[in-house]
Amino acid sequence: MARIIALDWDRREARCVVASSLGGKRRILAAKSVAMVDWAQAGPSRSQVGDTLRAVLDQAGAGRGIVLVGVDRANVELIHLTLPPAKPHELPELVAMQVFAQSQTPEEDAIVDFLPLGPAAEGSDRVATNPVPVMAAVLSKSHMATVQAACAAAGLKPNHVLLRPLAAASLLARRLSPHQGTCFLVCPLGSEADLAILVDGRVVFQRTVRLPEEVGEETIAQRLAAEIHRTLMVAQQGVVNGNPVDQLFVFGSEEEHALLVEAIRNELNLAAHVIDPFDIVDGPEDGPPQRPARFAGLLGMVLDEADRTHAVDFLNPRRPPPRADRRRIAAVLVAAALLALAGVGYSTWSDIAAADEEIARLTAEIKERDKLLDSTAEARAVVRAVRAWESGAIVWLDELRDLCVRLPSARDLVVQRMTMALDRGGGGGIELTGTARDPQVVVRMEQSLRDDYHEVRSKRVQERESKGYAWTFESSISVAPRDKASYRETLPSSP
Repeated sequence: MARIIALDWDRREARCVVASSLGGKRRILAAKSVAMVDWAQAGPSRSQVGDTLRAVLDQAGAGRGIVLVGVDRANVELIHLTLPPAKPHELPELVAMQVFAQSQTPEEDAIVDFLPLGPAAEGSDRVATNPVPVMAAVLSKSHMATVQAACAAAGLKPNHVLLRPLAAASLLARRLSPHQGTCFLVCPLGSEADLAILVDGRVVFQRTVRLPEEVGEETIAQRLAAEIHRTLMVAQQGVVNGNPVDQLFVFGSEEEHALLVEAIRNELNLAAHVIDPFDIVDGPEDGPPQRPARFAGLLGMVLDEADRTHAVDFLNPRRPPPRADRRRIAAVLVAAALLALAGVGYSTWSDIAAADEEIARLTAEIKERDKLLDSTAEARAVVRAVRAWESGAIVWLDELRDLCVRLPSARDLVVQRMTMALDRGGGGGIELTGTARDPQVVVRMEQSLRDDYHEVRSKRVQERESKGYAWTFESSISVAPRDKASYRETLPSSP
């Protein structure tokens, strides 16, 4: 019987769920929490966290088993990416290249794992026919060291380090039907709440919001309802492709979230359903704990471990398959050839020596030709790019002027990167990445740019922790080909 121990902690408490798994059957043995000791403004020491973890493990009677540790969203950077069509084993390398170009995490050796957001089948070797959307998760090496040190102080060695909000969403997905549509999940955790949007049981958007402390429950309910509304507005800008949210679910108990459910129904005109996470699994014999929503992520981690389906694992991230060592293969082949030819006479050895000389000569010739190709690669690439540029039916200088006239002012929006490229159909595309003061600024930008020759779609609008320009966005503009003379007729006048 395999035993599974799931842990997470925050500034208020440490939580633990102990479960057993045998023959596909999972049983929750214990779910306990212990208040965190002496949490100062800078946080407790590793030994204090370790003492609290040890206390909650003792209360749960954890013993030995597979150790799962959950980390919260505040310590993880999420980046939404759209990758070109590729085989599944090629995705880790593509994700790594794009993440380190866009990540705000200063460490170049940060840990990166990702979750495919589309229906691509992992494990197959088929090339996707459409662009592949993924959600990349970045965890700094320093925070991983902090987690491992706290576990070591409690006498533990983690087997998996997981993203808690995705595990909670996985728990809800087990309750939904495979084609449930677009759903919204709210998982309150005291001073913060995990919010996630699922489409057909797959997470497509996730954020964690801070909640005010030492205020009344009615104030917290109104604040959380406002954050839900804000999340829905951001998600509609390309994340859920215009599909309305069909249902909203809140983890917890009816009594605990009565004010929140009422606020959601009155202010958002949405039906909210409260689900006790311990109703999805068999609860412990001594009954579910108080405020069961705090254990939703741990329960999801336990079930995912039993099924070996963790969405994101920072200790075991997705990596490309190891490349074959050609030198070792060549050495094995040469050794086999030598053994096979051990009994051959002097004439055979002479032929081999002559063949080796020819191979060396041809290898040297190939290297010389490769050097020649490398030296002219840049020039050939420039020639191809210029030919493609001249053959297009798009006047890029006029398109650039069009953008400058229509974009909002720098007071509201800043473009950090812009890419223009032609496509095979004779049209083109423009990729914009930047920051904005408010998601409504991005909406106004789309409305201003959209006309008969331009189609605008924002792939990502995401809040970040920053003053001033608090939102990042990624937008794609499809540019249709047209007669060059028509630019004078359709371009707006300069301000």
